[in-house]
Amino acid sequence: MNYKAISLVLQNIMGSFPYFLPEIILSAFFLIAIIVDIIIGKKNQMITPIVALLGLFIGFVLSAMQYNLFHDLMQNQKIDAVPLFAGMLTLDRVAVFFKLLFVLSGILGIALTLNSRTAENARGMGEFYAILIAVVLGMNLMSMASHLLMMFIAIELVSLGSYVLVTYTRTNPKSAESGLKYVIYGGVSSGFMIYGISLLYGFTGTMGLNAQFVTGLSEIPYTALTIAVLMVLAGIGYKIAMFPFHFWSPDVYEGAPTPVTAFLAVGPKAAGFALLIRFLIAFTTSVKGVIVPSLNMDWVSIIALLAMLSMTFGNFSALWQNNVKRMLAYSSIAHAGYMLMGVVALSVLGISSVMFYLTVYLIMNMGAFIVLSMITEKIGSEDIRDFKGLGYKMPVLGVCLVLFMVSLTGLPPTAGFAGKLMLFQGLYEAWRVNPYSNMTDILFWLMVVGVVNSVVSLFYYFKIPLYMFVRQNEQAPEMKMSVLGTTLAVILAVPTLLIGISFNWLMDFIQKSFS
Repeated sequence: MNYKAISLVLQNIMGSFPYFLPEIILSAFFLIAIIVDIIIGKKNQMITPIVALLGLFIGFVLSAMQYNLFHDLMQNQKIDAVPLFAGMLTLDRVAVFFKLLFVLSGILGIALTLNSRTAENARGMGEFYAILIAVVLGMNLMSMASHLLMMFIAIELVSLGSYVLVTYTRTNPKSAESGLKYVIYGGVSSGFMIYGISLLYGFTGTMGLNAQFVTGLSEIPYTALTIAVLMVLAGIGYKIAMFPFHFWSPDVYEGAPTPVTAFLAVGPKAAGFALLIRFLIAFTTSVKGVIVPSLNMDWVSIIALLAMLSMTFGNFSALWQNNVKRMLAYSSIAHAGYMLMGVVALSVLGISSVMFYLTVYLIMNMGAFIVLSMITEKIGSEDIRDFKGLGYKMPVLGVCLVLFMVSLTGLPPTAGFAGKLMLFQGLYEAWRVNPYSNMTDILFWLMVVGVVNSVVSLFYYFKIPLYMFVRQNEQAPEMKMSVLGTTLAVILAVPTLLIGISFNWLMDFIQKSFS
C-alpha cells in the first residue's frame, strides 16, 4: 500500500474544504430548513422560506468572496484554478460566476413562490424550499465538475430534486403527469450518459478531465469517440432542453407550478451549459492562441447542427402555441440553440458571450414569469387569448411584460439584444479566424439560421402585447396585483433596459474570469 500517495490525497481533501465553503453552507441550510420546518414550520409558515433565503444569501456572499480570492491568487501566485477533492472538482472564476448565477436564480425562485398560490395547492412547503436549496447545491457541483463521475452525480442531484419540485402540487393532475414524463425522459437520458461515460473510461483509462484523458482521446477511432460523446451529450442536452433531448420541456413547463417552471427555465439550463463547456474543453487544442477543435473529432459540426435544429424547432413550434407556458417552453428550446452558437465558438469571447446571455436570460425570463404568474392566477387561465385588454388594467406590470417580451425577442435597446449581439460576435470571430476551412461553411450558415430564427421569434413573443394592449375587452377584470410581485417585476425590468443601453461593463466583468 502506497501510504505516501494516500497521505497526499488526504491532504488534498482536507485542503479543499476552505474552497468548498459555499457548498458546505448550502448543505447545512438544506438540513436546517427541514429541521426548522418540522419544529416551527406549522406554527409560522414564513420561517422556512426566510431560512432558505438566508442560506442562499450567505452562499452568494461566500461565492463573491471566492471571486475576489482568485484575483489575489492570479496576481500573487499566478494560480487561475484550484483542484478540489483529488481532482473531482475544479474551482476557477468561471465556476464562481456560474455559482453566483445559480444562487440568484434560487433566490428569485423562492421570491416567486412566495408571490404565487403554489403553497395553497401543496402541503409541506418547508420541504419545497429545502429541496430547492439542494438543487442549487447540485448546480454548483455541475459548474465545478472536472471528473466524469462527478458530472453524472451532480446532474442526478439536480434532476432528482427537479422531479420533486415539478410534482409538488400533488392534487393537480397535470403536475403529476408532467412529473412522470420528466422522470421517464430523465432516466433514459441518464442511462445514455452513464453508458457514454463508461465508454470514455474504457477508451482512456481515466474519468478525470486531465492530461491522461486528453492523450487517450487521440488514440480512439473517430466513430467510437463520436458515439461515446453523443451519449454524454444526451445527458447534458436533456438539462439544457436541446433538440432532440427536449421532449420533456413543453409538458413539464405547462404542468409544473409556475415558480418551478421559471426556476427550471433558468437555473438547470445555466448549469447544463457550464458542464457542457467544461466537458468540450477537453476536445480542443490551441493553434496560434486560438482555441480550435481537436482533429480526432469534428464536434463543432455536431454542436452547430444541434444549435440550428434547436433554434428552428423551438421557434416554429412556439408560433402555434396559445398556452403561454408551453410557448415559453418552446422558446426555451430556441434560446438553448442561440447559446449553443457561443459554445461552437468556444473561444474566450464565445464562452463569455454564453455567460453574458445566461445572465440576461435569467433577468428577462424570471421577470416575464413573475408577471405571467400573477396574470394567470388572477384570470384562472394560461391561454394568451384570455389576456385581451389586461394591459390597461395593470399598466405598470403590462409595460414591464412588454419590455421582457421585447428583450426575449432580442430587439434594442434591451438586454436581450445585447446578449444576442455578443453571441453573434463570438460566432463571427470564430468563423473569421477558424484555421480549418472546411468548418467555415457550417459556421456561416449557423449565423444565417440564427438571424432568421430571431426574426421568427418576433411573431410569437409579440402575441402577448398584441392581446394585452391592442385587442380590446370591455369585460376585462380589475387586476389588483401584489406589492411584492410588482416590486420584483420592476426591479428586474430596470436592468433589462439598462444593460441594453450600456452592456460593456458586464461583458468586461465576465471576461475578467479568463484573465
